[in-house]
Amino acid sequence: MIELFHYRLAWRGPAMAAGDHGRGDLRGGSDYASTLPFDRYQNPRSVDMRASVQNPYQTLMVRDCRERVSVPVYLLLDVSASMGCGKILEKMLRFAQMCAASAFHAGDRLGILACDSRILWEYCLPLSANAALTDDWGRRFANIRPQARNTDAFIDLASYLGRQRALVFLLSDFYLPDAQLRTLLEALFRHEVVPVQLAVAPDFGLQPRWGWLNLQDPETGLLRQVMMRPALRRRWLDEYAMRQQRLHALLTGYGRRLLPLADDFGTDDVTRYFLS
Repeated sequence: MIELFHYRLAWRGPAMAAGDHGRGDLRGGSDYASTLPFDRYQNPRSVDMRASVQNPYQTLMVRDCRERVSVPVYLLLDVSASMGCGKILEKMLRFAQMCAASAFHAGDRLGILACDSRILWEYCLPLSANAALTDDWGRRFANIRPQARNTDAFIDLASYLGRQRALVFLLSDFYLPDAQLRTLLEALFRHEVVPVQLAVAPDFGLQPRWGWLNLQDPETGLLRQVMMRPALRRRWLDEYAMRQQRLHALLTGYGRRLLPLADDFGTDDVTRYFLS
């Protein structure tokens, strides 16, 4: 079953290709923008008789309609080692396939850029509306094995997005350093950025509540033995909650809102994000 979500953008794209989004400066389409005096837009075919009759200054009024166009859509993927935990990569692949279907349905093109400590060109996809390419990418991405300990190459991805304003989905668990995230958001300032958090609120799988546990850091691979107890569990959960608050505050400072996705997320969750 094809999963589609709908995204409505507050800005108008400058592209010439036909699509599902409004354009700010190209007239003659079917997307109603406003009603203007005839001397500002001299198009006899678009005369609005009702608005003209109702105008108190007896001015001939014209309907100003704009073309509907496409915008580029990009996925920036964090595939560092921590993303290999649980079902995070499965969620990333599902969201990418959902995004591709939604973008193509809206008449938009999709590009994919993946990185860890370097840009992983074998898992990147050039801007395209070819569903066969995204299907092939999905088959290759399903076999990825994250290993790198950081996402230092994230900042390098911004230079491959081009100058045209784009809708950019930033997929990560967002455990990257605050300074790195700030630098990335500043590099993406001209684009509409949607930070997609794929890691859900943890319960750490800590069973039993009392006892010795062997834990492994997914980034460094280091093993550590921990004596689990309720107080330690609460402390870890409190630290996670504080991290989430700091992340929300950081994104809000750049005019961005976080889109957290649970394991059972659906298209409605994404659509509601754009409507709220």
